[in-house]
Amino acid sequence: RYNVRYRTAAENALHSCYRCCMQLAKESKMRTLVFCVINSDKRGYPRDEGANIALRTIRRCMEHFREDFDRIIFCLDNDADLE
Repeated sequence: RYNVRYRTAAENALHSCYRCCMQLAKESKMRTLVFCVINSDKRGYPRDEGANIALRTIRRCMEHFREDFDRIIFCLDNDADLE
């Protein structure tokens, strides 16, 4: 559950989650990867910050592993996440 007092820890945990997913996909030789929204309102994580961390982490991973992936897809199920 997100708590403002532990913001840095929450950011690090979310970043690590995306990074580990990318690493596991690379090790498994997966060429396409689909992500749902890992952070959520249920856990209280701010939408904008979560999206920023997700996109920044994936972009940085792609800078190093571009040759290993054909496509990364973000799957959204509501308009609020799309915004």
